[in-house]
Amino acid sequence: MSKIIFKEDTHEYFIDGEKLPSVTSILEAVGITDFSQVPDGLLLPAIEFGQAIHKATELDDLGNLDEDTLDDKLRPYLNAWRSFKKEYNVRVKYVERKVYSKKYRYCGRIDKVAYVGDWLSVIDIKSSSQLHKATAIQTAGYKQAYNEEATKQIIRRYAVLLKEDGTYKVEEYKDPSDINVFLSALTLYNYIRR
Repeated sequence: MSKIIFKEDTHEYFIDGEKLPSVTSILEAVGITDFSQVPDGLLLPAIEFGQAIHKATELDDLGNLDEDTLDDKLRPYLNAWRSFKKEYNVRVKYVERKVYSKKYRYCGRIDKVAYVGDWLSVIDIKSSSQLHKATAIQTAGYKQAYNEEATKQIIRRYAVLLKEDGTYKVEEYKDPSDINVFLSALTLYNYIRR
């Protein structure tokens, strides 16, 4: 298995020295996700806050969260994550799991690979105002890459929207054609980049 090199500052992935696209960069490049209408003054703080929420849930899942240092603004989101895990019988296997599709030549980073009940699943955490249908396509790309090399296959795909009031919303993506949409986006991405 090739080692995935991820450069955090530029959000770039490399396999054996070759730069490969990420799931999110593919979806952005072909317009499936589009934040161009959101002013930088709103978008950048929202991205940073979302990253802080991800980090808090990551540290909590790993048992390394020092709650005394947690910003009070993050607490409701963390409580929402904890409630989801309890109510859906979630057992996290991996956090921020880097994946590589050797077959299709792309990479990505899954927020959580976890058992939801008895089913190994992709869980994508969101903290935006609503869930977007692009997440279905995003999670399909992650599932494909993960399953190429895993003996225990991911079966289900979820988005969990963590809310400011400490509640959450769950969406399970069941459409088997989502992977076809992702692979079409990848084909278009590769065509544009030629």
